[in-house]
Amino acid sequence: MPLVQLYDDVRRGALDPGVQWLSEGQALGVGVPDEASAAALVAHLDLLLDPRDRPPRVGRGPLLGDALLRKIASGARVDGPPERLAVALVDATLLAALAGDAARLELLARGAGGPASAFVTAWRAWLHQEPHDPEPVVAAARALGLPGLLAHGEALAALLALDAGALEEARERARRASRIARSDGVLAYEYVANLALARVRRFEGRWYLAFRILDALARVAPAAWRGFVGWELTLVGARSRASELGRQAGRWAAATEALSSALGAAAVGDRSRWRDATAAAAPWPVLDAERRHVVALLDLEATASSTTLEAWLHGAQAPAPEGLSGLVGAASILGGADAGRERAGVVVCTRPGRRPRRVLVDGLALLGLPPPATYDLQHGRVLRGLVALALATDGRRTDVELFRDVYGFAFVPTKHAGVLRTLLYRMRQELEGRAEIGREDDELVLRTDAPLVIPDPTCTTDLREQILRLLADRGGRASARDVAETLGVPLRTVQEALGQLVGDESCRRERLGRAHEYALEDTTFFAPTITRLGAWRAR
Repeated sequence: MPLVQLYDDVRRGALDPGVQWLSEGQALGVGVPDEASAAALVAHLDLLLDPRDRPPRVGRGPLLGDALLRKIASGARVDGPPERLAVALVDATLLAALAGDAARLELLARGAGGPASAFVTAWRAWLHQEPHDPEPVVAAARALGLPGLLAHGEALAALLALDAGALEEARERARRASRIARSDGVLAYEYVANLALARVRRFEGRWYLAFRILDALARVAPAAWRGFVGWELTLVGARSRASELGRQAGRWAAATEALSSALGAAAVGDRSRWRDATAAAAPWPVLDAERRHVVALLDLEATASSTTLEAWLHGAQAPAPEGLSGLVGAASILGGADAGRERAGVVVCTRPGRRPRRVLVDGLALLGLPPPATYDLQHGRVLRGLVALALATDGRRTDVELFRDVYGFAFVPTKHAGVLRTLLYRMRQELEGRAEIGREDDELVLRTDAPLVIPDPTCTTDLREQILRLLADRGGRASARDVAETLGVPLRTVQEALGQLVGDESCRRERLGRAHEYALEDTTFFAPTITRLGAWRAR
């Protein structure tokens, strides 16, 4: 079979001919009449073959070896179509990024020219968190014209836009990349497009949609991709699902394992393991930055690494920034007998002589502080008032400010004085024996001589979000009765919540015989094509 045809078949998931080609001892990209096509073939096989899929005679390192890359970097002529050589370099760049191989990425940067150079430059910019215009990589993908490359280019452009804070642009580019990838049917580029989409979903706060995408990828993605998939799963609060991927080679995978270890150490208060895990080297600055965000979320002694996170930790009333809403949301979901009951995944901690701040509930163990005695949020306004007072500057709020913080509208003394008195009475009851609320110069003041932990009701996962996460866990669909039984919530309550979700197009209702099922609505992501490689591997 001609190399060009073999290459096209492999890109669409027909890996048997490619594995046979390797087993017959064909040259791996060097010293053959069409080096460029051979390089493109092995570079793409690098992205799709697990070590166990390779013929025994083939080593475990990259099939596209450094020898050819050095030849290209030296300016020597490489036989074969230049567009095939360019796409070989693009795929080698993608593999280096996924593996966390900075040295190989630099070697590619020295050797790549033309359209391939745009991909190398864009990946380096995103991985190193350097500002970069996303348009050149999309233009380079169009110039090469091979199926799937435009999806790759748009996915990379989405990551760059997201890093620049352009969430709307990132969402549109990621959606476009996923749709193009599904249409073109090139497996590796479907993986990268949907990983970009999952990351965008996480940063826009729709972490349950991110989980659904990542869960589907985790079922089929080859070894090269599992570090990235596991990293994203960990940051949507699915650490146990990420651990099912098993140990993988590569520095990105090692960074993912360290991040998971840090979260586990925080949960049990193992400060020694926490220090080791958070000190582990990350291969790329973009990963190191996210790790520092997680550290700040969990460790009361850590300093926030961004102004938006700093503001949120100290009281800004907005969803958790920096893509952390998945960790926060998942931390507020209870299982077992407590399923369906609200709890705060985040608490506000006050300590004498320290500025009060939010912290993920698992982070309390790092300082030996117990979690709140109760997570009962039925009296959410009482807790909301305590949180507002604790996070206020110098722990002081006027009656007008506190009332607005809790109820969301202006305080009118002639109408609301009694309501405020009742609120303060209940707040003092909640604090009995732990702290007190006094007045100084017509301001309310929170006083405490010991650490105080207050569940933050603004950081809970409400029933609708719990339902969406459950649908994601169930492959995207479930019946109302299944949801009610799993969450331990009355069926009528679940039906009402599902009706609201259908109304705002977060899910859709489908008839199944005489019953109905509810399906998670994502107009962009579909899983059928990416399952082909899983079916091949199972066979």
